[in-house]
Amino acid sequence: ADTYQLIYGSTNNGKKTGNNIIVLSNREQTLVVNEKDFKGEHSYPFEFFVVNRQSLQQSLYAVLAENKIIGTVDSTAIKNQTFEWFNETKTILGYTCKKAKTVINSNTIELWFSTDTPVKGAPTILGQNIGLVLEMVRNGNFTLTASEIKKMPNAQMQLKNTNYQKMDLLSYKDEIWRSRFVTIPLFNN
Repeated sequence: ADTYQLIYGSTNNGKKTGNNIIVLSNREQTLVVNEKDFKGEHSYPFEFFVVNRQSLQQSLYAVLAENKIIGTVDSTAIKNQTFEWFNETKTILGYTCKKAKTVINSNTIELWFSTDTPVKGAPTILGQNIGLVLEMVRNGNFTLTASEIKKMPNAQMQLKNTNYQKMDLLSYKDEIWRSRFVTIPLFNN
């Protein structure tokens, strides 16, 4: 089965922001990771997630240190998404895209997706099951747009290190939050 690799860039009010996002997607799964982390130029902690196409489960992973990986599974994030559908279309990277819209925490998010590929995927968890999302616009000013898409015949998507500490979603988020801080013992003795 072919794997598609997409690179997404972000803009805020028309100005380029942040780092690119890499999406690798085939019929079985989708991997979403920051481009620096994908290239091994990361600093800790860094996160990535994998969507299992059959179960529609999202597996989240955080690499806290060289040999410390934590992970959790979210089985509701994709299944609970609801969209409003539109007849508008536009072409992105040669693919005809349809428009869907949703509102999350008072943020209006438009998704432009194609159903012209055998794979589904998106640069975030949102829209993972509607097609291949090539553009996402939040509140009309923050945009994630695919700048490159290439088919990678016979590419294998497997995680090299699957040894990780499994935890529930809340503990996972708490552990990531705590990993960003260093405790300095000021008043010893």
